[in-house]
Amino acid sequence: MNNLKDIYKLQWEALLTKPNTGAASRWHKISDILKQRPEIFLDIGPGEHGSEAWAVKETDPNCKIIGFEPQPNRFQLLKQYNYPGQLRQFVISNSNQKIKGYMGYDGGKSDFWLFAEDEPDYAYQEIEIQSYKLDSLEPPSDPFSDIFIWADVEGGELSVLKSAERLFDENKVIGINVEVRDGTNPSATRCTSFQIIEFLNTKHFFSFQDNAVGKRDILFLKGNN
Repeated sequence: MNNLKDIYKLQWEALLTKPNTGAASRWHKISDILKQRPEIFLDIGPGEHGSEAWAVKETDPNCKIIGFEPQPNRFQLLKQYNYPGQLRQFVISNSNQKIKGYMGYDGGKSDFWLFAEDEPDYAYQEIEIQSYKLDSLEPPSDPFSDIFIWADVEGGELSVLKSAERLFDENKVIGINVEVRDGTNPSATRCTSFQIIEFLNTKHFFSFQDNAVGKRDILFLKGNN
């Protein structure tokens, strides 16, 4: 078997038999099959203390971790928990300008609802906040390489990925993990797994999971061109 996609798929399916205890556990499984080690980990919508960024610090201590969290309360909590990387308090989307969104309260935590066209039921504040494209954040004096993108931004994942067009085209991205929330109610999500898969296929990335409806993470790795 010499097809890279098939090799990855077999390795991933074997790892799925191990217990899953959240984002940190998922990163350890992803780390086990990566052919390249990440030099940059872009954590867009960081998880709670002990989640993916902390796991990356364990497996790849020299990896540069950059977290993006626009919600003020969560930003301060991450600082208190000694987030293991740089923290930046703005939105990542396919736009270098201020954009409209909502602060919402869901499941006991505050989230920044990024692309709601209509106010969600659990929103408590409409705001404008500064947004940047990933392509615009690469320092000319210290260019990115071997990037892993981890995105959990309440339905804004496709916009995040489209903000990295140049990074994809210059082959600087080695892997992506996104959370999707597919559902029958179109107001429940701003993008679907089908849209994300379609976009990343154009960048020669493939997914392991099927297209079942529901909230879940999807891993994408680069296959044979």
